[in-house]
Amino acid sequence: MKRLACIVMIWLGFSCEDPVQVKLDEGSTLLVVDAFLNNTTATQTIRLKYSSPYFSNQPNSVPADAKVKIIHVRSGQVYDFKYQSNGAYEFEPTELVGFNAMNDVYTLQIELAGKVYLAETSLSRSAGIDSIGFSKIPPSFSQPTVNGVRYACRLWAKDSTGKTNDYYWIKTLRNDTLFQDVSDLNLSIDGTNGEVPLSEGPPNAFTPPSVFLAFKSYLPKDRCRVEIHSISKNCYLFLLQARNQISNGGLFAQTPENVRTNLVTPKGAVYKAVGWFNIAAISTASIQIP
Repeated sequence: MKRLACIVMIWLGFSCEDPVQVKLDEGSTLLVVDAFLNNTTATQTIRLKYSSPYFSNQPNSVPADAKVKIIHVRSGQVYDFKYQSNGAYEFEPTELVGFNAMNDVYTLQIELAGKVYLAETSLSRSAGIDSIGFSKIPPSFSQPTVNGVRYACRLWAKDSTGKTNDYYWIKTLRNDTLFQDVSDLNLSIDGTNGEVPLSEGPPNAFTPPSVFLAFKSYLPKDRCRVEIHSISKNCYLFLLQARNQISNGGLFAQTPENVRTNLVTPKGAVYKAVGWFNIAAISTASIQIP
């Protein structure tokens, strides 16, 4: 009986070798638009790519024949973006020609395959940065044997009060390297975690956790740079939703959902557009650790 049982188990094992092919719905190809611009004279880039199937390990294809432009609605000024490579369309601003009309509306226009995609945004104010401070990190129970001295940096900034709430994306760089993991996405409303009641009083100081700059550490001679990018309320909600979806998982994971977009897809278009268009005013400051 024991020998018979062994033979049956071996037979069952070999009988499970045939692979099972499961055909998955790959879904429709999407036009992904990354149009985060700012009011500086740095090269402004809009990136276009096509989405690929979830399990694909091939590079995303890109449209190289699109006509990309931004229109300043009030003046009618047109800014043409020229194709470079790998889906990047670029525009070179100057001190006199750029996206610097505060509170004015700008329209993004993408013409592709005979259809015109549209998005709209306005330039909002950024916050004022007083300084960046640093302090030595004491040894901890979790890292008692860390070699060398480490420092933590803190942002001292003020949010302007007034008749509107302000939404910010606080970017931190160490030695010109941007912290860009999803866990480093530092978003703030009025310098806090929520909307501050509107008033005409003095500026409000930024509060934790935003001021801790993604909780990164620095070594002597490192440089810490901070950029406060102004974003719209809808852009804030888009980034918040994207962060939650990317980090969604584990025992308490929520049902995935489609992330919002401010791109309008024209009727009859082959590709639906996703992504976001925002123009930010930037405040920046830096400090070098001694």
